[in-house]
Parts: sequence; C-alpha cells; structure tokens
Amino acid sequence: MCTEAEDLLAKIFRNDNLILAPSTSIDHLVVMPVIIGSRDLVITDHQAYFSMQFVFKMFQSHGTDIQMCKHNDSNHLESLILENEDNYDRIWYVFDGIYSMFGDVAPLLKIEDLLNRYYNFYAYGDDTHGMSWTGENGKGYLLSKIDQHDKMIIATSLNKSFAAGGGVILLPNAEWKHKARMYGGHMMFSGPLKNRSLGAIIGSAKFHLSQEIKQLQEDFRDKLTYYQYLLKDYKLLVVAEDLSPIFLLELDCQLRDLSL
Repeated sequence: MCTEAEDLLAKIFRNDNLILAPSTSIDHLVVMPVIIGSRDLVITDHQAYFSMQFVFKMFQSHGTDIQMCKHNDSNHLESLILENEDNYDRIWYVFDGIYSMFGDVAPLLKIEDLLNRYYNFYAYGDDTHGMSWTGENGKGYLLSKIDQHDKMIIATSLNKSFAAGGGVILLPNAEWKHKARMYGGHMMFSGPLKNRSLGAIIGSAKFHLSQEIKQLQEDFRDKLTYYQYLLKDYKLLVVAEDLSPIFLLELDCQLRDLSL
C-alpha cells in the first residue's frame, strides 16, 4: 500500500524523489539533519512554522549557525546571503509557502530569483497550508507559483485539506532521497504509516488526480473571495490580504461590565 500511495503522490507532484512519513514534523526530522550540514548556514523566516524551528535546536548542537530573517523581507534575506556567501558551504532559507499565523504568502518569485543568482543559496519550504485547495491536482500553493528548483526542498501535509494523514517531502534529486531514507533516524525508528492512513491517502490521491478537484477548487476560491468581500464590507481589518484560507483579524476589544 505504501508503494501505491507514493506512486500516486509522485503523479500529483510530478516528482519521484519523495518521502512519505507519518507526519510533516517527522519529515523535517528525517531530512533536515541529514541534508543540512554543520558547515551550512540556516536563515529562517521569523514566522517559519514551529516544527521546522524545533529541528534547529539539533542543528545548533552540531555547530550549524542559525540566523533570523525579517518576515517576508526579501531585501533583508539577500543582504544576509551577501554577508555570508563566502563563509559557508551552503546557505539555506527556511520558510512557509503560506504562513500559519498571518495567512500571508512567501515572495516565491524573489526566492526563485535568489536561487538562480547565488550558487550556494538553497531553499527549504513548508507548504502545509497551501496543499490541495490550489495548484494543479492540488499540488499546493508553492508549486502553483514556481517549479521546484534543483536547490529546493518542499515539505507538505496530507492532513488538513488533503483529508488523510501523514506528510510528504519532495527532494530535488535521487541522491538526497536515498541519503535521507538511509540515514534519517526518525525514518527508521518512528514506525510506519498505518494501513488506514495509507488507504485514506490512496483514496484522496485518486480524487486529486481526477477532474472533480478542479470544480471544488473553483468553488473554494469563490468562497474565499466572498469572505474577503464580507471582511471589507464589515470594515474588519485583516493583517494580510493574500488569497489564502487563513485570516488574522485585528479586533479592538474593550472590556465591558457583564455583571447581571
């Protein structure tokens, strides 16, 4: 069943170099410590998801340097690359395709541009909140905007919109996939996906590869657009106005005497 699930997911993402694990968090724990080395620098967006920032503690214990980047500030990111490009083997930028707190989106075209211009700049994106509701066959927000670069790793979740379970990580080459499978500790010791989860993944993947997904995505985008219209109509302030399923509202709440 696991092979069938991975084959179907490979069709969705058009990438055979994927690893399926019980969760996206485990995928991070499998891949990050194996691929990112002690002579690398990790630049993390200030709002990068907790499950990735949690792994950074492991990096620091092995000597890997960690630096923070201002949220979605591509100019600050480039300045950090320029400051450090001669001091490290590789410079990694860790980010979310859609951020879980604000619902805003990453500057993907700028990230792609930086990947093309700086030889030792690499990217690690988590598209958990972009999966399924957008992109061809539901492959997610990130891959709907740019192709997977040969210096980019992408992680995503099969929970949420995909409505199954587990996590997928997309590697840019077979060598990195083999390395993560062979040496990723959590891949060996976390335990396999349960048959019920694999069955749900297979069923959902087949649906995503059908024509039905397109109509559901269009209906969902219409609802998101209408929701944004209502926010403006009711004069509610939103932190970010990107079209995503996550909205953070600014509310001016005043304490009132509710005693009877």
